[in-house]
Amino acid sequence: MNRMNASKPLVAAFALALAAAPSGAIAAGGHGHGRGPMHGPNPRVDRIVGTWQTEVKLFPCEGGPDIASFLALGSFHAGGTLDNTDETPVTSRGPGTGIWKNEGHGQYRARMQFMRYNADGSYDGIQDITRTLRMRHGGQQMDETVVARVLNPDGSLRVTVCGEGTNWRVGLD
Repeated sequence: MNRMNASKPLVAAFALALAAAPSGAIAAGGHGHGRGPMHGPNPRVDRIVGTWQTEVKLFPCEGGPDIASFLALGSFHAGGTLDNTDETPVTSRGPGTGIWKNEGHGQYRARMQFMRYNADGSYDGIQDITRTLRMRHGGQQMDETVVARVLNPDGSLRVTVCGEGTNWRVGLD
């Protein structure tokens, strides 16, 4: 099996985990806007807070045809944390958890990780996903670019893929 074919299942599983996801920072949480965290969230800073459904496409970073596409669900929490799940069977990945930061002007950065498992249940490393998100349509939609890395159990890089996605806010109506 050639390297590209061998990595397709890996990338597909990896792709399925990309819902919400880049840097090790926490959300601004209203600092610098006259409202600290004890006074409640700043609506402008925390517009991302909520649950989002995401449609993701992954492709080689060098260009080429799509490798995988999938649906995911993610929640961005006040204070700068997030969680994520997707269509990947729960036996092949753990829960996605991460952090997000408001970059200003409707742009956010996020990073999340989840543990990966082989078909026999053994540990297969970590999926590390970084995302740049841009708010649109009055805070009801976001576009994103993605860089996803699969890390081997020893921490070495196995493969990197890129992607793009569209996020829709999940509402009560």
